[in-house]
Amino acid sequence: MDICTINDLREALTAPEQHFCTLDNVRAELTTLSRTTHFAECVVTSHDHKMMLYVPITPRAMELALGANRALYATRGSRLRTMIILRAEMICRSKSERRCSVIVEDITELTPFRDALNGNNSLSLRDGIRELGTQLSFYNISHNNLTINNLMVDRNGIVHPIRQYYTTTGIGGDSESLKQILADIESLLPRGCVCEDMSCYRVERDREQRLNENRQMFRTARGIGYKDERGEVVIPDIYSWATDFYEGRAIVANNHNKFGVIDRNGNEIVPTIYDHIEFNRTTCGFKAYRDNLMAEFSYSAEQITTWEEI
Repeated sequence: MDICTINDLREALTAPEQHFCTLDNVRAELTTLSRTTHFAECVVTSHDHKMMLYVPITPRAMELALGANRALYATRGSRLRTMIILRAEMICRSKSERRCSVIVEDITELTPFRDALNGNNSLSLRDGIRELGTQLSFYNISHNNLTINNLMVDRNGIVHPIRQYYTTTGIGGDSESLKQILADIESLLPRGCVCEDMSCYRVERDREQRLNENRQMFRTARGIGYKDERGEVVIPDIYSWATDFYEGRAIVANNHNKFGVIDRNGNEIVPTIYDHIEFNRTTCGFKAYRDNLMAEFSYSAEQITTWEEI
């Protein structure tokens, strides 16, 4: 099974010469080591090339990445950067030795969109967002996960998407995201800066933070927790990773990167003991994974299938 864990990636990045087959001279920025729903990631440098490096941590991850790679093939030779899949690239030695694929995106000489944005270039970056939308439409693809955190900018002001592993053929998946990014640009500008396309001082305003089922996620130096609609903490900041609530449930991970499910009061519905958990929005049940085994659980955390090898 082409799957590993964030701990496997951490181990590989601390001794890269022992764990990567073709990538060499790898230096990792371990402060960037994190995970998304299906991938663990870190910023690395190899022979002066800076890259986003991803490894699959769920059974669906490589299916998504391979589909994205097929969709992105049409952009080869364009100014849009693509991603490269290195099959069986990383050696994992936890439990038993196996090999895991690695995905890399070249981000050499790119700057995170948030860091690039200032009052002197807000207009050009807006144009860059619109041009990105044009390019995606021209090549008939959708990124499907466009946010400001998934954008970088080169020295010419061209905007490049990263985390492209959800890309699919067909347009329309990014239209609302592109509109939201354009709306968000002004709110991210420093206080009191003069916007070149407004010729006036920006009026400072507090953005209303998103509530999901009357719970707002917040982050501190210690971890992630949740507040209610009054801004009062109802679930303390004890988690290293978490999702928004859906149908009264949120998936969380503890500091040992073990996953579980909580309700809106912070009660553990599924204990944080699993390697990964997926939520089924149709049945509102869960799939839990541990030691290369998978079982399904109901909304109330009753086990409804036996543990099966994946």
